[in-house]
Amino acid sequence: MRKFIIALIVLLMLVLPVNAHRMYVNYKVSEIEVYSWYGGGAKVVSGDVKVYRSDGSLYVEGKTDQNGTFRFKPEIGESYKVVVESMGHRAECYVNLSSAQVVIKEEPIYLKVISGLGYLMGLAGISSLYVARKKR
Repeated sequence: MRKFIIALIVLLMLVLPVNAHRMYVNYKVSEIEVYSWYGGGAKVVSGDVKVYRSDGSLYVEGKTDQNGTFRFKPEIGESYKVVVESMGHRAECYVNLSSAQVVIKEEPIYLKVISGLGYLMGLAGISSLYVARKKR
């Protein structure tokens, strides 16, 4: 009986996930990468890119690279309008960094309590099954 209980405890320790301590995460916005492509999937190479601030002033301009991308360093709290023009085509997109915030998802405490009770009920069921088979 004792060997079975010890084996069961060791098995549960190996199988069940364990949270030893908290882990935190944060982010840093260092640059924005804008992708541009045509309707058929071809990349826009050497397309003219202009980035405007929310007040309409020009922030930065340049050209897309061989992969159709353009990178620029943003200012946090600002929103931008990105305009890409190439061979008579024009596309725009808007980037809003004014509402950027970190959202950390963590299980509420009541879910941890319920899952702990579920584990205990499972252990009780397994031990009851063992005792019932032993009595036969």
